[in-house]
Amino acid sequence: MLNSISLVGKIVKNVYHVENMAFIDIEVKRPFPEEIGKEKFDVFSIALWKGLEDMMSDVAQIGMIIAVRGRLIANKFTMANYDFKEVIIYGELIEILNKYF
Repeated sequence: MLNSISLVGKIVKNVYHVENMAFIDIEVKRPFPEEIGKEKFDVFSIALWKGLEDMMSDVAQIGMIIAVRGRLIANKFTMANYDFKEVIIYGELIEILNKYF
């Protein structure tokens, strides 16, 4: 079994906090256009692992291109007597790629 995810994208929102977790939002281009000549993008919130919060707070800037390696976490919760699972992208390693572009 393997739980691994890699994303490369542009920072669209700096570090922010929800409850006791820190997040950063990145915009990622979809691999294939839905229409000829029109590219689509998705925005993902990345939960930051331990020391990444401090590092990203210090150096991250909107528009910066980063690579994220991490894993998926299933967060279970109940609302109105229904059970839900929310998938969280948990970033464990971030590399700033601006120096390559």
